[in-house]
Amino acid sequence: MSFMEPQNSEIEFGRRLFFDTRLSVNGTKSCASCHDPRLAFTDGYRRSTGAFADEHRHNSPSLINLSTYRSLNWNAPYTTNLTKHMDAPLFGTSPIEMGAATESRQIISLLEKDEIYKRMYQQLYGSFDEQVWDKIKEAIAAFVQTLEFRNSAYDRFVKGDGSAMSKEAAQG
Repeated sequence: MSFMEPQNSEIEFGRRLFFDTRLSVNGTKSCASCHDPRLAFTDGYRRSTGAFADEHRHNSPSLINLSTYRSLNWNAPYTTNLTKHMDAPLFGTSPIEMGAATESRQIISLLEKDEIYKRMYQQLYGSFDEQVWDKIKEAIAAFVQTLEFRNSAYDRFVKGDGSAMSKEAAQG
């Protein structure tokens, strides 16, 4: 499945949110800023930067095949729930990634004024309420979980297609 083929309206809502810079404190970052589809859903840097361009201690891992991961964070291996994990990049303050904690209500106001978001949200959940951030994270998680790519030459080789890779590649 490709990430550009949403299966339902929650996934489509999550896809839109994933690419929306309005989720950051200053409108400079989206989830896709650090998980760019053109870079295998990473940012391509050794050390990622946050909304204020400060360099972090880590880079952004790929989101491809995330459903197969046992842990979502090498630094906190107990992190296994994607919606809870999003609290760190969205609302964390040390380091600030998207910085939504200080402008949480203003960010929601921007989304409420967007007619497409307003329509999608109402169709999925009803009116905006105090759990809007939980629902936003659920929608983004629904989209991220569609990023399954298991048809590489390696994948086909492992599944028994001996011709999928050259002899040299198969030997490593």
